[in-house]
Amino acid sequence: MRAIRRSIALASASANCICLSQTPGAAGNLTLNGANVSGGVGTMDAGGYARPVLFTFAGNETGKTYTVYGTILEGGNTVSEAVAGVNASTAKTVTHFLTVTRIANSAANAGAMTVGTDGYGSTKWIPLDRVPVPTNVGFAVEVARSSPATWTFQYTWDDVQDPNLDPATTTTFADSTFTSKSTSLNGNIIAPCTAVRLQIESGTSTTVLNVLQSGN
Repeated sequence: MRAIRRSIALASASANCICLSQTPGAAGNLTLNGANVSGGVGTMDAGGYARPVLFTFAGNETGKTYTVYGTILEGGNTVSEAVAGVNASTAKTVTHFLTVTRIANSAANAGAMTVGTDGYGSTKWIPLDRVPVPTNVGFAVEVARSSPATWTFQYTWDDVQDPNLDPATTTTFADSTFTSKSTSLNGNIIAPCTAVRLQIESGTSTTVLNVLQSGN
């Protein structure tokens, strides 16, 4: 496999960049009217990165469901994910969305709510060759010298190239040695897995993931 280099620099988090404050009076669709919305489509990050969809509730929305429809980085596939409402707190999707095209609410709200982003985001999955034994993958993460972002190196055994894969049910693992780091580090993977990616947890400076698998 040729060396792959992916950089990520998230825009600042915004709790209302997809939906400004609103209080739905009945089941239906939320109004996508935040700063990141154009032509009825919300873009989760101006840099084209994937991010979880963050819901912020002012009232008790327990028992209600908010279903996000949109696209993901992997092939631009269209997906959806249901998020359970909570009591005066935040909730977010497991899926990292590239765009949001619709958010459906199951019932009237008790209070106001917004939809947007937190500090999290991710690169596109990098598929690996599962045939070589051992896997022999080397990786390095480079952070900015000033105000470095906090990052986690993730991997999965699911087939991220399957067009029918549901990202909401994809099992993603965090490498315990490379979780919530803010320095430049390198490591390797010997045991088989199908794909790796870099997740940002906070910060907006540029972070780079380098991946190289031997034997290809």
